[in-house]
Amino acid sequence: MTDDIDTSDGGAPTPEDAGSNPAGHALFNDIVQRFVAPEVERRIDAGRWQNDVLVAMFQALLHEDGDPEVRLNDELGGMLQVKPVESLGAVAEGQEIGLHEIAGVSQYSRATRTRASRT
Repeated sequence: MTDDIDTSDGGAPTPEDAGSNPAGHALFNDIVQRFVAPEVERRIDAGRWQNDVLVAMFQALLHEDGDPEVRLNDELGGMLQVKPVESLGAVAEGQEIGLHEIAGVSQYSRATRTRASRT
């Protein structure tokens, strides 16, 4: 899964990072159109987002109440518990590793923060 995404240049993932995987492209585009674009439009309309600000990162959190929470750029947060690739050897808790060194994700915990109200 993560082998197809290369962010070693520091850039945000793009649909092209899905490689030749059409499902990856379709999923990425669906998430952007379903969640990210409407959220940016809401924020622009409410005066909370400037047209010239680039969305470099996003996180769509789907809550049990059915009301999604979309975080943009520096609003992202959370903690992943990951399994490193075997070739990395022992990894200390809290040690930073690169995306290419992750074999899988076993748990995700959202950053605690109050859900922003929509305007």
